[in-house]
Amino acid sequence: MDISNNTEIPKITYITPFIQERRKKRCICENRHFIIDETNREVTCSNCGCVIEPFEALLEIAKGCNKVDTYLENRYQYAIELEKWFKNNRIPMEIKHLVENYRWNSSMNALPECPHCHKNFNFTDIKCYSNPKFRVTKEENENDKNRMD
Repeated sequence: MDISNNTEIPKITYITPFIQERRKKRCICENRHFIIDETNREVTCSNCGCVIEPFEALLEIAKGCNKVDTYLENRYQYAIELEKWFKNNRIPMEIKHLVENYRWNSSMNALPECPHCHKNFNFTDIKCYSNPKFRVTKEENENDKNRMD
């Protein structure tokens, strides 16, 4: 088309797309989990897919920290109680190893042996226990009798 000779210039019509701003659906999910899109700088709900305002998500996460703190405090108190229970109710390691050895050896019909006289005995034969601090030896007992006489 030649514009140089006084012909009429065609009108150019600009077509502007009709952009309708849709109203965003508000998320009403109970336990929301957030998906953070770093590229588009958006936060969306993983349950329903709604776009969530970042400040709202941040506020909800901050309020949720109190729940986490409460949960951790409860777990800490439970750990303390459990530790107290173990201190009061645990079997000493020597006895635990003794029981494991007894199970292993008794499966082969072996009995424990006395470390002094080297005779076999059964654990069910043990009827009494004594504290070595308060145990009186035969020699001490004889000395006490001689003193009294």
